[in-house]
Amino acid sequence: MIGTIAFILLVLFSIDWFRRNKFEVFMVSHGLVLVYYVTATIHSPNFIIYMAISVALFVLDIAGRVLLGDTLFPLETTLFKKKSDSLVQIQFPKPLPCTKSSYLPGQYVFINIPEISSMEWHPFSLSSAPNDTIMEVHVRALGNWTKKLVDLASQKQQTRIKFDGPYGNLKLNYRRYTNMLLIGGGIGVTPLIGILKDIFFFEGTIRTRLQT
Repeated sequence: MIGTIAFILLVLFSIDWFRRNKFEVFMVSHGLVLVYYVTATIHSPNFIIYMAISVALFVLDIAGRVLLGDTLFPLETTLFKKKSDSLVQIQFPKPLPCTKSSYLPGQYVFINIPEISSMEWHPFSLSSAPNDTIMEVHVRALGNWTKKLVDLASQKQQTRIKFDGPYGNLKLNYRRYTNMLLIGGGIGVTPLIGILKDIFFFEGTIRTRLQT
């Protein structure tokens, strides 16, 4: 019965409303998996086989993300600047595995600012290009967490950051074209900045005309 209740609560707290409005509750609720595993193993000792498989997959997932450049420990930002009343610019160093060939323009990362919340992770498009020496995101205040980020940038010039990624895949091979039109509005221009930087880097090898 306890395991069943834990499983039902786990499913309940994973719905979209909790992920968007009560993210910390959503994250803490993952601990219910342990309750479910323990009670299921007591009920049927053979369940430990399935538990071992899922734990092994979880460990492999963590190891794979670290190898791709994720940070287990916070990094010091190289730039943490409030650009306006609702916009923050963040730059942070690339971890060693995250070389210039390991991500693509237009991809995004999940970032975590421990000073705001140790459990909240939010996705943001990279405005840096693979050949930049740093990674960069621009964040607009659109919700509670991002508003706290703006407030923090008003008080401090540096903070610590963790990131997960990059993710996403830009299917368009824009380097093959001589003319290209990029359209973006508001904070939606951030992935386009990374693409433009990449184009400018390769402009010596491909002839690209940019019209703004």
